[in-house]
Amino acid sequence: MGLTQVDDRGLKTPIDLLDDEKIRLGTGNDLELYHDGTDSHITSTTGGLNIEETGGYFRVKSDDIKLEAANGEDFLECDANGAVSLFYDNSKKFETTSAGTKNTGVIDCTGSILLADQSGNDIGKLRLGNGQDLEIYHDGSDSFIRDLGTGALKITSNLFRVNNADNSEAMIKAEENAGVTLSYDGNTKFETTTAGISVTGAVYSSTGVVGEDAANHFDFVTDNRIAVSINGSEEFRFESDGDFHADGDVIAYSTTISSDEKLKENIKVVPDALDKVEALRGVTFDWKRDGKSSAGVIAQDVMGVLPEAVKEVQGLNDKESYLSVNYHALTSILIEAIKDLSAKIKVLEAK
Repeated sequence: MGLTQVDDRGLKTPIDLLDDEKIRLGTGNDLELYHDGTDSHITSTTGGLNIEETGGYFRVKSDDIKLEAANGEDFLECDANGAVSLFYDNSKKFETTSAGTKNTGVIDCTGSILLADQSGNDIGKLRLGNGQDLEIYHDGSDSFIRDLGTGALKITSNLFRVNNADNSEAMIKAEENAGVTLSYDGNTKFETTTAGISVTGAVYSSTGVVGEDAANHFDFVTDNRIAVSINGSEEFRFESDGDFHADGDVIAYSTTISSDEKLKENIKVVPDALDKVEALRGVTFDWKRDGKSSAGVIAQDVMGVLPEAVKEVQGLNDKESYLSVNYHALTSILIEAIKDLSAKIKVLEAK
């Protein structure tokens, strides 16, 4: 409805004003309405300009809408078939696009940001980077942080944790200038240290190979053998029947190194060696565990004549202890027994 006046006949007729002719309202002509030949103007020179609608809705129809400050700075721009833009200090910060929205600067949000389609389905994504290389989204079942670019996905922190759902225990923890720990049910099972790693509990390998590289490792080949390879060659082998194989000398303190006189004191010759040998039994027997035949001595017999050669050891099953004979130690009484026999033979021969 245009602005009208009532003539002498009581008829309403429009009030027509030429370009730059103004309608002024207020005691001080504070509100002006006019057209300058190009644009239309509503100008308030004092106080604020209030547009109020209490009964219906407020509508402005135009192909292009702009809200500007008195000095010409942009507040809001609306373009037909185009974007709606919001400004801060004449700098564009937010605009709508054909794909959604575009923000320039920091988003400071005091509530939640919901990323979903118009039906509320979990397909919305937060995309970052000029090439949208980083995506954060939920697909309805799982949550994703995806790096789609050519670079790396980096998380920087002096203390990084991955906790369980109720935040009551750490599953993964990495600390700056310290270690990385992996936990099971709140208990640390794997930890890096200054010396290497520390493992609490058993260590299993699905391939059965544990070691430094392809040439140096332990290989749990089958259920009945463990092979030890050094420099690409199998040098040692442990078998399920208890046999140990070494492709070379086996050096042990009790059988080789301990022969050096520098390691010993209170050295005495074994007395009555022949009597001690006569008290021993050289026997054959069958092992109870597998029925195999063998030969040797009985530890209890040796205990009676040369207790220094017998030691009590714990069985591999840790359920029972047994007596073990140091057969190397038995050579002491054998040597002295032979010397006793040699002396007797010399006496007989001298007669």
